[in-house]
Amino acid sequence: MRLRLCVVAVLSVVLVTTPAPADEATTQAIATLKKVAREGKGNEDASAAWKVLVSKGGAALMPTLEAFDDSNPTVANWLRTAVNTIAENEQAAGRKLPLAELEGFAANAKFAATTRRLAYELLVAQDPEAKARLLPGFLNDKSAELRRDAITYQLEILERAARPTTKA
Repeated sequence: MRLRLCVVAVLSVVLVTTPAPADEATTQAIATLKKVAREGKGNEDASAAWKVLVSKGGAALMPTLEAFDDSNPTVANWLRTAVNTIAENEQAAGRKLPLAELEGFAANAKFAATTRRLAYELLVAQDPEAKARLLPGFLNDKSAELRRDAITYQLEILERAARPTTKA
């Protein structure tokens, strides 16, 4: 079991460090969204680009996550809504999200903290067991949100262990 988890972890890192292939329309849509500025500058073009990106479905999920950058909240909002819409549409169509890629992405500290959290939430929504695999590794993570989840998870484990059992 431990060997299997190690293999999954290594494969996840390899998959995530290899950029997800994106077609030209996806790449262009992401580039347009990344040009949005404060006070609505570029929103008109971004609206059309967002629709193109969402229309690409699951194929655009990982490239969109990889495009995040915590330095521009306006762009992050556009990308976050695209990711959420893609995930909802995939779920509505009965298609699974790429769980191994999401797990590797969430575990990779090179990506933006807010995006890693988003990938983690998408992953756990489809694979609740991922929580137990990932959270112990987030105890010292640079992402405050993931670190907080890891600490809460460890505290819950301690509380369950401290409760008297029915037999006692």
